[in-house]
Amino acid sequence: MRSMLLAASVLAIAAVMLLPDQAWSQAASSGIAGVVKDGSGAVIPGVTVEASSPALIEKVRTVVTDGEGQYKIVDLRPGLYAVTFALTGFTTFKREGLELPPGFNATVNAELRIGSVEESVTVSGESPVIDIQTVKDQKVLSQQVLEGLPSTQRNPNNYTPLIPGVTGNLGQVGVFGGTFTIHGSTISSTRLAIDGFETNSMAADGAGFIYYVNMASVQESSVSISGESAELQLSGVRNNIVPKTGSNKLSGFLFAGGGGRKLQADNLSDALKNAGLPAVNSLKELYDINPAWGGPIVKDRIWFYNAYRYNTETDYLAGLYVNATPTAWTYTPDTTRQAGTTVWDISANLRTTWQATKTQRVSLFFDSAPHCTCNRGFSATVSPEATQIGIFWPNYFGQATWRDTPTSRLLLEAGVGSSWGSFQYNRQPGVAVDTIAVTEQSIGFSYRANSTYGQNPTNPLSVRFAVSYVTGSHAAKFGISDVFGHNVATNEAAGARSYRFNNGIPNQVTLLATPSVVVTNLNADLGLYAQDRWTMKRLTLNYGLRFDYFNGSVPVQDEGALLAEYALSTPIFVPVLTYPAVDNVPNWKDLSPRIGAVYDLFGDGKTAVKISVGRYVASQTVGIATANNPITRSVTSATRTWNDGFFGSGDPRSGNYVVDCDFTNALQNQECGPLSNLNFGKANPTATTYADDVTRGYGKRGYNWELTAGVQRELWPGASVTANYYRRSFGNFTVTQNTATSPSDYSAYCVTAPIEPRLPGGGGNQICGFYDVNPDKFGQNISLITQAANFGRQESVWDGYGLTTSIRLPGGGTVQGGVDQGRLRTDNCYALGRPNLSGLAGQPNITASCDVRPPWQPQIKFLASYPVPFGVQVGVGFQSLPGPQITASWTATNAQIAPSLGRNLSSGANGTATLQIIPPGTMYGDRAHEFDLSFRKAFTVGRGRILGTADIFNVLNRSDVLTYNTTFGPAWLRPTGILTARWLKLGVQVDF
Repeated sequence: MRSMLLAASVLAIAAVMLLPDQAWSQAASSGIAGVVKDGSGAVIPGVTVEASSPALIEKVRTVVTDGEGQYKIVDLRPGLYAVTFALTGFTTFKREGLELPPGFNATVNAELRIGSVEESVTVSGESPVIDIQTVKDQKVLSQQVLEGLPSTQRNPNNYTPLIPGVTGNLGQVGVFGGTFTIHGSTISSTRLAIDGFETNSMAADGAGFIYYVNMASVQESSVSISGESAELQLSGVRNNIVPKTGSNKLSGFLFAGGGGRKLQADNLSDALKNAGLPAVNSLKELYDINPAWGGPIVKDRIWFYNAYRYNTETDYLAGLYVNATPTAWTYTPDTTRQAGTTVWDISANLRTTWQATKTQRVSLFFDSAPHCTCNRGFSATVSPEATQIGIFWPNYFGQATWRDTPTSRLLLEAGVGSSWGSFQYNRQPGVAVDTIAVTEQSIGFSYRANSTYGQNPTNPLSVRFAVSYVTGSHAAKFGISDVFGHNVATNEAAGARSYRFNNGIPNQVTLLATPSVVVTNLNADLGLYAQDRWTMKRLTLNYGLRFDYFNGSVPVQDEGALLAEYALSTPIFVPVLTYPAVDNVPNWKDLSPRIGAVYDLFGDGKTAVKISVGRYVASQTVGIATANNPITRSVTSATRTWNDGFFGSGDPRSGNYVVDCDFTNALQNQECGPLSNLNFGKANPTATTYADDVTRGYGKRGYNWELTAGVQRELWPGASVTANYYRRSFGNFTVTQNTATSPSDYSAYCVTAPIEPRLPGGGGNQICGFYDVNPDKFGQNISLITQAANFGRQESVWDGYGLTTSIRLPGGGTVQGGVDQGRLRTDNCYALGRPNLSGLAGQPNITASCDVRPPWQPQIKFLASYPVPFGVQVGVGFQSLPGPQITASWTATNAQIAPSLGRNLSSGANGTATLQIIPPGTMYGDRAHEFDLSFRKAFTVGRGRILGTADIFNVLNRSDVLTYNTTFGPAWLRPTGILTARWLKLGVQVDF
């Protein structure tokens, strides 16, 4: 398989060598702005301002100051600039050495004195560190910093966790992509963009990355965390990659590096052993081969940049072992073989840039990027054979853009991009098509097989057009963007069923409506926006308005034809039907204002007071359409209690692990309890219905308001500090109501928590507020998804603050970091006494779970890169984070519940209920700390360079716990993931 993928990638390179390419977007560009005055302080209109840089293909960009003496130059690529001011009758003024990072607007003012045009004044100095033009809060990592910091995977997303406030990926190896949150944002709002084009797939409502960036193609990384303009739809962590492009000089490099078990320490402490952890997370092997080169195709007209990468890693997971009996009905750990997970990633791309005319640039990009998460779903509670082979193949990412600057004030841009391919989740070797998945309820452990296999072809297409009109005082932009595509999801499981055991004894069978093929369409994710930046002396206003139109649908589906097309068998428990089309699921329209202001407090560009407030819609792709597909709207699974030993010893039907039930009869019989949902498998349009107040109209889409307010201050040249307050509040919550029942159809009960010293108060306390549906209503379920506001007020608010600093050190060093603290408070107490409502945080329906106020817990993060003697560059990464939340999911038996309930559970005498017995947001583990180092040493060889690299991760060899087993029982609070023990990665890069 790998050899085939390697060959395919090489062929992909050859195929695209005939194409010109590179992507451009205003979202990735920087700018220079300022005001020009004379010696008396009067503004000077008509001054010619030129920004020149090797980073510009056209080398020079020219504008003229307006009647207020102001100028703005937009669409500048990151790099080193010189700015020249000239006007007849005045001495020419030139500012050199201006370093412009991505997404930053530098303020460069000038004072011209009367003199001859031949006279000139040239100055140089520290580049500005305060952006007094925009309200966006972003962190920039230059190429020098990226090359100097420790990184397990040399992936831009590996650096994102070092930003204060970002959550995700602490102490993890094997992390190629990354989905993060910031200040209460959702995972689905995480975005990875290449020169402004987002790469997310249509899966998981946009949270799923199916494209992983080739590090050899990265020039700089800019991560924005708040204050987005109306050009962008979402608010969250957005990592925009500024790519490398070719130039008139042929150059390139080859990186090779890796690590392995012999370069790693052991951090299995006695405390971890006493907690039941027999083995720790560790690295088995890692390899990274990454060549790249670029140069001219036609000098001064066409350039190319080409990169290839093969990266693979295998890791061992704490406390998990290979199943010695993978086809047996019990899990038998082979303690001589720790279980491992493998991830590999291939990239073969080509980027070219064509300067078609003096003002027009055309760019194309193509990357063939197969990827394998070869043990998808791998965790300490899933046996290796029950994971999936998650392979992204084929997997492509492409862009095409056009840009024109017909005048110094007018900028036009258009582009198209896509990340398309097929995500497949296949069986592990040795798992037969008839192997049934099993979950051991007492410890929450799954083995034998996975309950879901299939494939997910997806082809989103993104198009955009924008026009910018820039004067000295204004920078206005108007644009349109759209995303549309087609999504298919297949699903199959052995025998269309899965089993659940409790202490090795079967107690439940789940029936599945598979195989199935679900087709959905994203017809439009359209955005229209207007954005302006208006400077009035010390005040700059950023204001805009965005209109979003979203439309999804389901086409007519002939399930028999679709099953045949994807080579799937006929479902066992449900009929094969043709399903009608469903339109406008959803059909949303939203208006979202964005308002921000920057005030230059003292007029010297060194202290900026900033505030921004904006409305952002929730991320969505095909989730709502899929949920309204007649196939998924019918009940796709149902459970029956199962007594495999009902007939007693000696009976051949006893303990044979075969469900000896009459599946045509949903009622209770000798071996099976009643079917949990009588609508199972039926094409019942009322099985799950979305109310119109959720799927149609203005302002019905989920949204959040984001507020950021703070102060930025330049401490000294090259150093700044920022203090910000952040607040995010969500709206348009939905709730699932079972309309077949009312609150009176449920009986309340209490349970006595088990006695356990680690539980609050040592356990043994009575917990009330649980409900069980009455037997006459058991299995009756007609779900209506509607606005939670129909029942009461629901809240979800994050607020907190951050104090960060950024310092440029002498000699090319840098320090960034700070402290960030906040909490997400949720309140859905309107649901108390309404057990027919579900889909709520804090279930079960008890008072202690409805108003969650976690403690305030700070994050502390720093990164640094600095040259030390003997030509060595040292990089540092440090994180100190709150410990994981501790919960307890307890399986209570009918015998433990019936005394309070006054009857058996409606699922029968063998029924159980899974209950949360620790209020959420009340218990946390110890804080986790990670300290990483890197060392770089360069040697000059002729015209080339050899760079040796050494990265040391978890330098202090800490064994902080990252995750626990939360199933209450013998394995409760057993660590399932800890910081990977100290390990060393070595590499070498040859530049030419």
